[in-house]
Amino acid sequence: MDIHDLDLARAVIAATHHQPQTQMNNSRGTGRTVFVFPDDEPTRTAVAEYAVGSLTLNAKRLLRARTDLYRQIKQSRGAK
Repeated sequence: MDIHDLDLARAVIAATHHQPQTQMNNSRGTGRTVFVFPDDEPTRTAVAEYAVGSLTLNAKRLLRARTDLYRQIKQSRGAK
């Protein structure tokens, strides 16, 4: 499942413990990062609960997910 939103991606990580693959999407010249998660039930549930505002997460896990995602973005851009 491709996720383009950083906040949603970190919520999915915090909820599922899945670590996404990071890809650069340069199709429109934007250089935006795409986070690729397994398309499984835990991921779909986390996305659906996030969308309706009912996803409850551990704050420390959410912050750690953000830090990890920023690190992945930086590494993927440096690996051009």
